[in-house]
Amino acid sequence: MYGYSHFNHLYDQHMLEYFTDERVVNLLLDCEKKGINTWQASFNYAMKRQIPKLRDAGGKIQFICLAAFVALR
Repeated sequence: MYGYSHFNHLYDQHMLEYFTDERVVNLLLDCEKKGINTWQASFNYAMKRQIPKLRDAGGKIQFICLAAFVALR
């Protein structure tokens, strides 16, 4: 969802354009409807917008954060 296709930079960009906040929220809500109750991913700053939107839409999926990389200046 966050442009990590492991294929090439062009496909990464396509993924970033496709997975808007609304599409990410809808995907996770659909996962819950299918019985998936946990989402495991590395932190991405877009999550700071998407997780509150997911909660507002009634999503209760659990989140396991693998890592958060912060660039130090």
